[in-house]
Amino acid sequence: MDEFEAQELWKLEDGDAKTQLDRILAGAIEIGASDIHIDVDSRNGGMVSVLRFRVDGQCRDVLVDPRKSLYEGVVSRLKTLSHCRLDESRVPQDGRVSFVHRQKTYEFRISFNPVMTNNEQLEKVVLRQMADVSRCHLDQLELHPYVRPFFQEAIALPFGFNVVTGPTGSGKTTTLYSVLQSVDRKGLNVCSIEEPIEAEVERVNQTQVRHDIGLDFARVLRALLRQDPDVIMVGEMRDLETAETALDAALTGHVVWSTLHTNGAVASVARLIQMGIKDYMVAHALSFVFAQRLARRLCVECSEPLANVDQFLEESVFPSLESASESVKSVFYKNIQNVQLKQNNQLKKSECLHCDGVGFKGRIGVLEVLKMTDPLRDLVLHSPGDASALQRVAIEEGMMTMEQYGLLKVLEGKTTLEEIRKVVR
Repeated sequence: MDEFEAQELWKLEDGDAKTQLDRILAGAIEIGASDIHIDVDSRNGGMVSVLRFRVDGQCRDVLVDPRKSLYEGVVSRLKTLSHCRLDESRVPQDGRVSFVHRQKTYEFRISFNPVMTNNEQLEKVVLRQMADVSRCHLDQLELHPYVRPFFQEAIALPFGFNVVTGPTGSGKTTTLYSVLQSVDRKGLNVCSIEEPIEAEVERVNQTQVRHDIGLDFARVLRALLRQDPDVIMVGEMRDLETAETALDAALTGHVVWSTLHTNGAVASVARLIQMGIKDYMVAHALSFVFAQRLARRLCVECSEPLANVDQFLEESVFPSLESASESVKSVFYKNIQNVQLKQNNQLKKSECLHCDGVGFKGRIGVLEVLKMTDPLRDLVLHSPGDASALQRVAIEEGMMTMEQYGLLKVLEGKTTLEEIRKVVR
């Protein structure tokens, strides 16, 4: 969708801020936007209101309006709804707002951040749609049969430390909530520490971190250990104290799930040690690392079969399997027999209403699962800083790399090689 078409679609008639904000939020929900950006910009010597939606990981302009009053009215309305200070634009503020659309309630997290535009103190506003628990199930993650058993094994552990890792916006929260939905919450005491609480999960004792009163991850985690927990989800490992307490809990009979920001599964092992955790704690407490990214999914309406399958196999698939384990190779050989390689049909794409001419609609997970085995534990104890050795042993033990997982999704016709190369570096 080009900018002119976006302006026509999102042309807001004069009205109060409530009406304008309601239409923006409803439009974002309908189009499947994860984030809404509201700000002003200097154009043609004046100030214009700019609205952008992040859809499938990419930002799109959906409104460029010459009325600066549109920005001012919507921002004031959002501050009122989220109980933020109307007279403060010099410091960041955070809040939340609920919105009902088609009889369903949606939650948005709001961030106000000071910016200077034309020497005027203004604010950049970003709303993020919070997790929809009804869509957070392992069955809906479209996990490949090779990695699905690893999730089931991790969920069934009597104790251990499991990490979900990836950059911001890679779906870590969705994965963690899917795990919580799969845990036996009736037979177990399940607790979580979050910042913020994205969504309420039935039979999970959820605690929100509040730094303003000294209620941080480490303090809540210490308190939870006196609450007879079975499963604990810690939103993020941010400091040594939290990490040490979490791993100690995993060693003393609890299952702990948390997140890190690393580039891959093996990098998470090194990251924990770099934080100051003893190598023996990492070796014995860590059970699984689930690294992930999100790649755009080909639009089902405007994609078509790709002809040069043999070239793709020779140039991309077979080279990636040179160091793979026999179990991983066997998975690829089965998929090659039923290959469904696809690409965008450029003519159909330009006219496609399903994806608005983008060629992609929705996203799929690209994963890498590291299961801690005895050879890996020995390596962590004796050569914790040797990342290349850890990677080699993990592959020998059956780890499917993120690149290989992405290639499987290409073979299934769900995305393209170019998309995988964008997200797997």
